[in-house]
Amino acid sequence: MDLKRAFLQVLIASLVATAALAIGFLLLADFDDRTWKVIGTTALLSGFSLLGLPGAALLDQGRAVALGWANLVLAGIGLAWSLYLIWSEADTGWKPLVFVVAFCGAAAQASGTTARLRDDDSQSVHLLYVVGIAGGVILASLVSLAAWQEIDGGGFYRIVGALAVAELLVILLQPVLRRTSGQATTGPGVPVFEFSLTLADGREVPGDRPSKDFATAVASAISEVEGSGGEVVRVERR
Repeated sequence: MDLKRAFLQVLIASLVATAALAIGFLLLADFDDRTWKVIGTTALLSGFSLLGLPGAALLDQGRAVALGWANLVLAGIGLAWSLYLIWSEADTGWKPLVFVVAFCGAAAQASGTTARLRDDDSQSVHLLYVVGIAGGVILASLVSLAAWQEIDGGGFYRIVGALAVAELLVILLQPVLRRTSGQATTGPGVPVFEFSLTLADGREVPGDRPSKDFATAVASAISEVEGSGGEVVRVERR
């Protein structure tokens, strides 16, 4: 089962439904509590589908299965709890929701960077990967603490904001350094291995790339293809 494709389909359908409902209500009806609940339901489905997408991609690759399932379970719990709060109009219960959403975001970030991690990544990329996961957990913990303790201090939120900016920087630097280190491997003396990858849907894609050895080149190509949702079933050297 292609979980990533299923999540993408749900995400697209929910986004279209949210837009269609909003347009329909704007043109044909008045907004009331039920209207906002219906629109909120489809919007929440889109949001939590997006949060669960990295976990689904990770499971499709068969990597870090526990992390992928944790991402999906947290997204499911967050969606169910959000819908309960909307439709029951409960005044309490938002604190556990903040906890679930915060750690679901951390799990989604960890799943996304893990899905893109390659065996031939440089040490700097691997270091940023570990720092990013640790930072995501710390950030989720601080957000949860703020919700549970109802912290009012401005200094605390300055720290949380600074950590969020640093976390975003760490996430964005990983693909940049990956591309830079990949370009650095080209040049005189670096062999280029030529091979093709056959995917489960019958497509054949070239995997030619420079690397220190054939195994590393193939592993990098397979990781890249499967990270984008493909499934490699055969490798043929040319």
